[in-house]
Amino acid sequence: MPDIPEPSSPSTLSLTDAEWAECVLFAKEFYEILAEFVPGDTTVNQLRILTSLAVADATGEGTSVSEIADEYGISRATVSRLITEWMTAGRITETPYPGDGRRRVLGLNEEAQRYSRMWAERLSTILPPSSPEEEEEE
Repeated sequence: MPDIPEPSSPSTLSLTDAEWAECVLFAKEFYEILAEFVPGDTTVNQLRILTSLAVADATGEGTSVSEIADEYGISRATVSRLITEWMTAGRITETPYPGDGRRRVLGLNEEAQRYSRMWAERLSTILPPSSPEEEEEE
């Protein structure tokens, strides 16, 4: 088990026991769902990159190697290597950036998008219902 850093002071621990238990149970369910969709040898960085691609597709904004690397503090070489592997396997698409032919926009292919939607559907079963205040903000 990795070393867990000590909090700077006890006052930084603000969850009640019930809130802590709820969070831990949510995490357990999340990881069980993740295991249904992701091979066991998938690394945290691979998950981060895949999540960035899924978010980019879901929002319609697209993303790039540089943006992913900067977002997670992963080297551009690592992101580029994984993206190249997945592009070769046909899982990721690459299109010219509108207005700048030198830049490329990355996204998931149709099959990967479908898979991402299935995963999101499954995750939605463990998310707490939205409060009326949250719905008004959207």
